[in-house]
Amino acid sequence: MEWEDAGQGSIVIDITRTLMGSASIPTTPTILKVDRQLWGGGGDNVYDPKIISIGPYHHGKPKFMNMEFNKQRYLQLLLQRIKVNPLDMYVSAAVGMEKMARKCYAESIDLNESDFVKMMVLDACFLVEFLRYHGLKNLRDPNDPLFGNERILRQLQHDILLLENQLPFFVLNHMFNMSKSEDPNDDLTSLILLFAKGKFLNLLPPAGSLPIKSTDHMFEMIQPENFWKKNEAAHWVWEHLEPVSNLRSEGIKFSSCEHRSNILDIEFAKGVLIMPQLVVYDKTESLLKNVMAYEHYQIPCGKPRYVSDYVFFFNCLINTPEDVKWLRRCGIIESYIENDEDD
Repeated sequence: MEWEDAGQGSIVIDITRTLMGSASIPTTPTILKVDRQLWGGGGDNVYDPKIISIGPYHHGKPKFMNMEFNKQRYLQLLLQRIKVNPLDMYVSAAVGMEKMARKCYAESIDLNESDFVKMMVLDACFLVEFLRYHGLKNLRDPNDPLFGNERILRQLQHDILLLENQLPFFVLNHMFNMSKSEDPNDDLTSLILLFAKGKFLNLLPPAGSLPIKSTDHMFEMIQPENFWKKNEAAHWVWEHLEPVSNLRSEGIKFSSCEHRSNILDIEFAKGVLIMPQLVVYDKTESLLKNVMAYEHYQIPCGKPRYVSDYVFFFNCLINTPEDVKWLRRCGIIESYIENDEDD
């Protein structure tokens, strides 16, 4: 695939800068790199993608080479679908956003301008098409190999929602708008929320309820602090929360509430602790730790850190394998990990 150089004075670049406006340009880094010494742990590194890199932090690693071919394939499909904007238009747009995009990353990026632009075009165009194929099945080739392998699809969905695996949202949004289809449901915010629904601890609001201008990247968009109203979730504070076994000995009962889909919707009433079900699977630890790291870096002390508080809450409840088994028996935990002690 040939890449054409774009002059800095092109009309596309000027329009790009005008449309984005100064208000959308971040003044401080918004895409973070996790301090492994502070937030380490886990068998594998819970912050590293396994099969696809998005953005510069994990770009160029040999294990992602196969997915780079898929990115090129998706770009070709996009260009075939939207013939009005040729490749040089996307490259020119990326050139116009390159300097601003670099400033979004907390660490210095060791890529020259050409390589950084190539990365932005491939990654952004892959993401917008992948989101479309996930949510708008009429656009997808029924034989697409990424959607024909459930294991690969689940890993892709997980990798794309990692804290370090992000592009600036203004880049993603611009490439999306350049390649919009005629489908009335072709809306970036709705497609992202649909994509993450059920894969992000059931924390997400209905599609369309989050303004697109309120986010710096996909991972930030799906954080509970963006859509939980103050009267819907108090800042949880526990001074002497006991393990399940102790609470049971004091007569406290436990119940899973089926109609509450949000895991943070916890209630204690008439001696019963009512909690939505938490589904635990092989990627739950990675997901929780990514959100906790984000909350640590982005949410000031004293303000609600919902997922961190939730994990603390569970850590207080669980002291022994018997505590886990009882929560499973009550339907509060649904585990797909073989050993209760690993939950």
